[in-house]
Amino acid sequence: MNGVINHIMLALDSLVKRYILKLDEPMHGGRYYLHTQDQNKCIIDFSTSVNPLGASQHVIKAIIDNLIGNSNSITEYPDPHARMLRSSISKYIGIDEDYILVGNGSSEIIYTLADVFIKEDDNVAIVEPTFLEYARACKKNGATIKHIMMSNLKLDYDSIEENIINDNDIKMLFICNPNNPTGILTDGSIILKVIEYCYNKGIVVVLDECFIEFTDEQGYASKVKEFDNLVVIRSLTKAFGLAGLRIGYCVSDPRIVKVLSKAKVPWSVNAIAQIAGIKALSDLEHLNKSKSFIMKEKRFLINHLRCIQGVNPLESDTNFFLLRLEGFNSKVLKDALLSKGILVRDCSNFYGMNNSYIRISTRLRDDNITLIDAIKSIL
Repeated sequence: MNGVINHIMLALDSLVKRYILKLDEPMHGGRYYLHTQDQNKCIIDFSTSVNPLGASQHVIKAIIDNLIGNSNSITEYPDPHARMLRSSISKYIGIDEDYILVGNGSSEIIYTLADVFIKEDDNVAIVEPTFLEYARACKKNGATIKHIMMSNLKLDYDSIEENIINDNDIKMLFICNPNNPTGILTDGSIILKVIEYCYNKGIVVVLDECFIEFTDEQGYASKVKEFDNLVVIRSLTKAFGLAGLRIGYCVSDPRIVKVLSKAKVPWSVNAIAQIAGIKALSDLEHLNKSKSFIMKEKRFLINHLRCIQGVNPLESDTNFFLLRLEGFNSKVLKDALLSKGILVRDCSNFYGMNNSYIRISTRLRDDNITLIDAIKSIL
């Protein structure tokens, strides 16, 4: 048997798709991405962009009550179509259920989109710098990536149009709005202009709005009825505080949703996650309270960091923001902070960014003060 295994391992390069072998290991924020044992000690995590107040207490109660009173959530398979959760999302965004697909976090939606639409040597455009998984999902399917760079870390419509005009073979365009890692929300008129332009060119637009709840904007989910080339991605992991349960969804033309549903992994959204998502969408008071708290604490962080020489906090529209560094690099600061039990996001592995930026998410006041004091002591 060992001889068979060794033979397979030796032939791995010929057995596995070559573009999968070329993929890099994913690297994101969060203590579990640390390459040391530091993830096991007490760490204040500013690297992940989640709600510092956590999930609604109504969500916690719903999970506990269900586990105590109904063991079927564990012993039976979950609804593969997440029908009750889709109904809750439908009421929340005001769009029929046929336009909605639920996934195991927004990442599953992204990878399913790439699996469905992208073939080897297809061209995909991505507005950069942005979330790394767009490129990774497309490369997994053999795509060629065209990186469209922002101008001063803001989406530039002229750059998008120029790049697409010069390449008639673009099949899909990814835009994150508000963008990660910049936290900047693009003006709605520009987004609509991009959607319309791509509609006329037959290009699928994937608009990632996973951080839209941190803003006062409604987003573009309603536009899927007008533009059948549009796929809007949303998440319950960020503002709703359900990152560990992995709940995301997309809104698109029912024909696209039906195809994505066929390609998606069965039962990917577990029963507890579905219960939590339904309850979270019914507690908008917690969402609004979280937004007010986050904006207040973010302002506190930015104002105090702005007084420290060598760091320049950039304004954003979300719960996180970039800190531009002067005179030292992002890895040095990240390692120095980690030695003090604080984790920030080194942005040097985002496409088009250098080692002059770290990303900071807003946390509770005591944690924010600890970060400010730590940066002061390091500098």
